[in-house]
Amino acid sequence: MYCTKCGFVTRGIEEKCPYCGTNFVPEKKIDHKLMFLGWLEVSPRQLVKLVCFNLIFAAVVVDLILNFGFDVTHLHFTPWMFFGVCSFLFLFNGLIFRNRKPKVYFLNSLGFIFTFLATLILSYQNATLYGHDLLFWSFGCILPIYVLVVYLCSTIYFIVKRKYNIWSTFFYLIILFLISTTLFVFTLVNLFGIKDSTFASVINYVSFVASLISIINGFILSYLQIKSKML
Repeated sequence: MYCTKCGFVTRGIEEKCPYCGTNFVPEKKIDHKLMFLGWLEVSPRQLVKLVCFNLIFAAVVVDLILNFGFDVTHLHFTPWMFFGVCSFLFLFNGLIFRNRKPKVYFLNSLGFIFTFLATLILSYQNATLYGHDLLFWSFGCILPIYVLVVYLCSTIYFIVKRKYNIWSTFFYLIILFLISTTLFVFTLVNLFGIKDSTFASVINYVSFVASLISIINGFILSYLQIKSKML
């Protein structure tokens, strides 16, 4: 048994955590640690993550060898290996063996999108796609679409689960609002040529408006929830 809040683990029959009082959740087989090679104690979930990390590391090494050893600069394995491995881990952890809270899903997706875009931009620094460089596609299209997708998924989750946590919600909203505001400023000053593209401009404006509406409604819902608890 383990506590989902503080991480305390016990083999006893307690129903609540002796430290924080949270109800225990039975440990899943995928998280049960086993002895490998006679000295390594690791769970199957951790073992999968370790293998995936080594795959990404191997892709980085191959990239370095091809670039500096054979001068192959048009082909890079790192960003696509990262995309494939992280997509598999998200599917593995989130859909097949569910053991995550919405906050963790959000942080994982945020780290994934920024790291993937960084590796993509660094790997293909001089590459263009349909007449635009990867900085344009990253900040003009991919990030604002990501923000809108997160808002859509969050709205669906809120409607289905009917749960609203003030602090967690504002944590999401503030981060997304900062991202969309930054992209909105990029559009106004025409950084990376975003303003020159109608599609990129519109998607950034929509993303900013959605963030603005969401954070205003977040304030209203939080006020109503706090007020109802005080009555």
